[in-house]
Amino acid sequence: MSGPSSVPDRPNILLVVLDTARADHFGPWGARARTPIFDELAARGVVVTHARSAAPWTVPSHASLFSGLRPFEHGVTGLAAYADDRVVSLAPAIGRNADRWLPAVMRDGGYRTFGISANVWITPPMGFDFGFDVFHPVGPAKIRPRGAEGVVRRRLVHRLPASIRSRVKGPVRQMQEARNGRDFGSLHAVTAIAAEARRGDAPFFGFVNIIEPHAPYLPPGGCNPLRGMRRLHGPKLVRRYLMDAHAVAYNIGAAEIPDDALATFRELYAGEIAYTDRFLGRMLETLDANGVLEDTLIVVTSDHGENLGEDHLIGHQASLDDRLLHVPLVFAGPGAPALPSDKGVFPLTGVPWVLAQAGGVHGPWEAPGPTAVSQYESGMSRVRKLQAAGDRFHITESQWSRLRRSIEQATDGATTVTVDSLGAERVDGPVDGAPTLRLAIQAARGDRLEPATQDGDIVPPEQQAEIEAHLADLGYI
Repeated sequence: MSGPSSVPDRPNILLVVLDTARADHFGPWGARARTPIFDELAARGVVVTHARSAAPWTVPSHASLFSGLRPFEHGVTGLAAYADDRVVSLAPAIGRNADRWLPAVMRDGGYRTFGISANVWITPPMGFDFGFDVFHPVGPAKIRPRGAEGVVRRRLVHRLPASIRSRVKGPVRQMQEARNGRDFGSLHAVTAIAAEARRGDAPFFGFVNIIEPHAPYLPPGGCNPLRGMRRLHGPKLVRRYLMDAHAVAYNIGAAEIPDDALATFRELYAGEIAYTDRFLGRMLETLDANGVLEDTLIVVTSDHGENLGEDHLIGHQASLDDRLLHVPLVFAGPGAPALPSDKGVFPLTGVPWVLAQAGGVHGPWEAPGPTAVSQYESGMSRVRKLQAAGDRFHITESQWSRLRRSIEQATDGATTVTVDSLGAERVDGPVDGAPTLRLAIQAARGDRLEPATQDGDIVPPEQQAEIEAHLADLGYI
């Protein structure tokens, strides 16, 4: 083999984040979805039984995965993402962690680095291209500035008057989504992986984010388990209950979602996990076809999970619970770590240390300890649909407080301590472990939580509307 395979002691490293994928849908943790490719990868690799995310949503979780720090330590949080009701670049907050940012450290250590992302948060305009030699946005992350010149496909619907077109747009889209589903960039991600794998000038460190399991749940083709009228109504239920203020209100008990809708969401979500597994199959085939699979350490995980109606919670905001924080984690290939099978928890903040060890790169990280700390600070007081929820569902002051609170949690696998900014504390498991976990929470608070300002590195105005449109499509704003 040529390229990276000629340096066996320096394996290629490919870090794959299956965005919003909760562990219990994969074979090793419960198999609520059909995942034969992942399960085969796990069978020949190292399975981490209880990997723990540092946050329940994309921005702080990815920053923890790259920095090895908890959210309140690195400061790349919801507070840094919004300024005066606008989405702003996270580049200033990321820059404060430059000396320990995984892609940059791997590049300085001799690796060729590339990033591929379908999540609009994890893009160059938001600052997440830091440390990558090249970055490929795909799917919703591929931002085309509003007003930019380009070819616009004229369809039959464009011949209709604007007033009629606006009325038929929603039903037509729902019919198309019910029939075909929607690929959110995984196919283009495979193409980008193939292009990078063909380059053989140095061992590569690659990062891939695939957002298929994220709402709206619209699994393509044979991965959609719904049939008949349920299949036709599925996209309508997703848009009605998941993608607007209704989800915000549901999470604080100010609104309800019918049981049949929740059942539909669970089936569609499992279908999305199955479609994500197909992506893994295409990815592995591509690496093999380019002669680099045997020399590549494959790391598959998730940034966070998803609530599907359990405990009156939907999506992945406003809470810390096992469904959001317990994520899949598998290492397969050269350099896979020999982790003890009896380890209680493995925080994702330990991934940079593992990858640096595998690549022979010197980094600032330390081996992960026996405790995982997770933190949530949403910045939701600045999110527009929060006000829409208040207007529609008559949210009380107590419910507002629940939405705006910060939450911290520490666990050693046996005992879990959860505290929030309202003064509430909950201890699950043996209470004798609680004092140590309280100290871990206090030690992880850091000093980097800073609100964003308009004086920082603002997203270019010509891209602002397009970025916010994609974020709205994913239910963020």
